[in-house]
Amino acid sequence: MRELRRHQRLQLILQDISQDQLGARRQLRVYVNVINASRRAELTQAARELLLEFWRKRHQAWVAPPDIEGFFPLRTDLLVRSIIGIELNEPEVIEQEKAEFEIAGLLERNISRITIAQKFPPECKRFTTAHEIGHWILHPDVIRHRDRPLGGHERLNEARPLEEQEVDVFAAELVMPRKQLRRYFSLALGNPLSCNDPRLELLQMHRPTVSLSELSSQRRRRSMLVAEARSLGPQFFLPLHERFGVSRIAMAIQLEELGLVL
Repeated sequence: MRELRRHQRLQLILQDISQDQLGARRQLRVYVNVINASRRAELTQAARELLLEFWRKRHQAWVAPPDIEGFFPLRTDLLVRSIIGIELNEPEVIEQEKAEFEIAGLLERNISRITIAQKFPPECKRFTTAHEIGHWILHPDVIRHRDRPLGGHERLNEARPLEEQEVDVFAAELVMPRKQLRRYFSLALGNPLSCNDPRLELLQMHRPTVSLSELSSQRRRRSMLVAEARSLGPQFFLPLHERFGVSRIAMAIQLEELGLVL
């Protein structure tokens, strides 16, 4: 009987140790999957360099090239064809052998092609294309890759594989570059917006169902409101998410990342 009890206690101890080790592994995995500041800077710089190349060579993509105001929302389709220099296939849907999930983007390096399903909204197609461009540039070892419809909110999920997080950062900078976004924000709204900002009352007119106390206490509420706002008092402007052709949540996250909504 004593031996049995000793054995049971030992099993419980080993079980506790096993659970502790599992928790430690999970914490380590989350830590490893976080992009550090140095790598994040490299990713944003890579996106800026690609944008600059596109701007310099815009005469190759357009018969009548746009000025900087007409450069956004970014024409990711022209970027693939004229700068990346590979085929862009645009079927209504992407056929798949197994229905594991709905595919919106497909990279096939062996035949130099990116495929983007056209059934999705423009902001989804834009971010998904930017995401596939990111894989093409950042991960040359990736030969074939499929993606679900991407709207930009995926950046909130730190459990995603590191490679996916990297291309999310790249794609966000590509379609919502910080220099242009800060400039447009300044023209439309002025200085960065904080939790006790008096402008919140003017912005709240767009969402009367959201209370001022919610806006003051919840940063995501503020950033979503700013992303979709069309006016500030008597001043009207194109909403930020429309100006850059992205989803509201993608714009809200970028506003927070850049410190434009505090």
